Amino acid sequence: FLGSSPKEPVEPALRPPLTPGKIDALARVKGYVDSNPGTGFRIYETTLGLRLIATNQLYEPASDEAMAIMKNLHSDELYMRLCRVQKCFRARLTPKPWRIGVNRAPWARAWGGPGSPHAGYDNWLENYAVVSKGYQACSFMEKIGLEAPDPAIKEVVRVHDEACGANGNLLLA
Repeated sequence: FLGSSPKEPVEPALRPPLTPGKIDALARVKGYVDSNPGTGFRIYETTLGLRLIATNQLYEPASDEAMAIMKNLHSDELYMRLCRVQKCFRARLTPKPWRIGVNRAPWARAWGGPGSPHAGYDNWLENYAVVSKGYQACSFMEKIGLEAPDPAIKEVVRVHDEACGANGNLLLA
């Protein structure tokens, strides 16, 4: 917590086998691509499920087309609502602090606090940076279907994979 010394990063470990829910979700994605020629995805494992990046074309996040695809794939309803309202696709690039044993950031970061506009946030951030090095937000599994040569898609994938550590072998968090 604030003022304590940073925790040490966790050593990499073997990942457990996919859960039945993740196996079902993977089969659903593969079935969707088989039934919809011209579609394609990069598939990533996350702590509790799968993450997909469409590789066949760029989609407008709030479009009926994107919503239909996400609904067909049984995407999280809150995620779909956020995509529609915020008009963007969102993906966590770093581990959730509480999943790696780090308390949530102090509220002072956003609203200031006693003694300093950051009131301990800098210490929290430093600790989080050290601990999070032992984890990754998602892990690349495979790509299926069409992969369009669109440079924008390739750049999104590059930035995403680098920021998430998607090609590493660390614990998911």
